Amino acid sequence: MSFHTPKIVDLRSVLDLLLSGLKVVDCKADLISPDPLIGVFIDDDGHSVALVVCDLPLGVYMGAAMVMIPPPAAKEAAAAGELSGMVKDSLNEVMNILSRVFMSKDTAHLQYSRTCVRAELSDVEQAIFTNPGKQVYFDVSIDRYGDGKIGFLVA
Repeated sequence: MSFHTPKIVDLRSVLDLLLSGLKVVDCKADLISPDPLIGVFIDDDGHSVALVVCDLPLGVYMGAAMVMIPPPAAKEAAAAGELSGMVKDSLNEVMNILSRVFMSKDTAHLQYSRTCVRAELSDVEQAIFTNPGKQVYFDVSIDRYGDGKIGFLVA
């Protein structure tokens, strides 16, 4: 059974629960960072079936905004390419909640597995990354924190 890629309204409704001052618009896949953070999602049999990819700065901003780390500290961490501690834990929770956008009453269940970088993907996950069956990308802006890109890829 196939999973969905979210529509802009789906993503906005989920992220609005977590983050304030949010703007979401469609964008092109080729605008995302060549080395994004990647959330891996698995089906009930443990097979990787979907990915969420986001620029490192957006990952930092989402994690930091969720736990209300001051925007200047988040911007400094993003500029340094740092994703650690509480920000990483919070981003993992954001990814976990994003599992909702892949499912509907017509799909099977999936769950968040982990966040990693591309070099840590399995061969199956690399195949989803390079040749997804379905994909959609968005520009996301979090008020006072910053902007970035996020994509949803389904096998």
